[in-house]
Amino acid sequence: MSSPSIVSPSLAYSAVVRMRLTVGSRRMGVAQVGPDFMILEEPVEIPAGRGELVVLIDGDEKRRAIYLPDGIRPTDVRTRIAPV
Repeated sequence: MSSPSIVSPSLAYSAVVRMRLTVGSRRMGVAQVGPDFMILEEPVEIPAGRGELVVLIDGDEKRRAIYLPDGIRPTDVRTRIAPV
């Protein structure tokens, strides 16, 4: 006996989500964001300072100013972030 599906496959929906970090004129892809960290797609070397996190969900863009207290180091998986 098979159980019925709660959501019909034809009604399933998955949002298109893109994230990036902008620091000065540099743009970097962001793989994951948490409340106080982010993981870049390709870590780079950037000193401590301000940046802007841009999140696009189905074309709707949200921007958030952030502070990188430790900067970004290519050897770190996670990068610490804080509100500005």
